[in-house]
Amino acid sequence: MVDWLDFHDPKLGLYEICFPSEYVEAITKDISKQLHLTFDSERLNQKLNNIGNSGLDCLYISQNSEERALLLLDCSNTDWIYTLCIIYDETVHSQVKDRLLAWDCHCREEYGQPRPAGYQLRNKIQDEEPLFVQIIHKHRLVEN
Repeated sequence: MVDWLDFHDPKLGLYEICFPSEYVEAITKDISKQLHLTFDSERLNQKLNNIGNSGLDCLYISQNSEERALLLLDCSNTDWIYTLCIIYDETVHSQVKDRLLAWDCHCREEYGQPRPAGYQLRNKIQDEEPLFVQIIHKHRLVEN
């Protein structure tokens, strides 16, 4: 799927956020812009038109190996909450984090759900089983 990705690279980061369905296009478009990735609204909508199936047809992926950036949105969803995983080069860390925190705050305000005490958006690249890995296994893009 991604030949340039090395989870042991100390200059790569991984953020993962979940958000309600009505923000899918806006968040995906905004974060794509932050990462200098192509955003394709038509392709995104095609990926979103599924009923919880698994496989590559249910993943919206945009990547740029030169910029060392990847956006993965799991569109195989049945509960109207979507998971977005962003792998990025450290040079765009603060911009990406700021945008994700702003979206998280906005979505929580809309739904009247304050952030839990001590909440931090953190880099999960070193986690043993980040959502990114769980998603690519679920969709059988790599073997378990």
